[in-house]
Amino acid sequence: EFDGFTGPNGERISLEDGETAAARLGLAWNGEWQNRNDTGLIHGGINLHEPIDGRTGINVSGPSIASERQDTGIDATLGFGYHWQEGYSLNLEATASRQDKAEEYGIDLGLKIQF
Repeated sequence: EFDGFTGPNGERISLEDGETAAARLGLAWNGEWQNRNDTGLIHGGINLHEPIDGRTGINVSGPSIASERQDTGIDATLGFGYHWQEGYSLNLEATASRQDKAEEYGIDLGLKIQF
């Protein structure tokens, strides 16, 4: 939501409708194993996002610009961590998501050394 305002060329901009609702169903898991000096971690999750209702409309000095609800989306995450000795750890996480026809992928890799 936002308050109406006047643009740089004198156009009046106001919000017509900004209500949305969405449902999410997800599953997550994690696991851990350990020996004397080392610890391993694994986690993951998957979510489905379903828009139930919603439309955002903006009025620009008369004409309306609208954004309709999107299709069902899905995202997934898989991560791994390995911690050894005192103060050393390696973490890796991969993510993927799809909403409408747009896809996004990512990988995060981290190395932590404490001294």
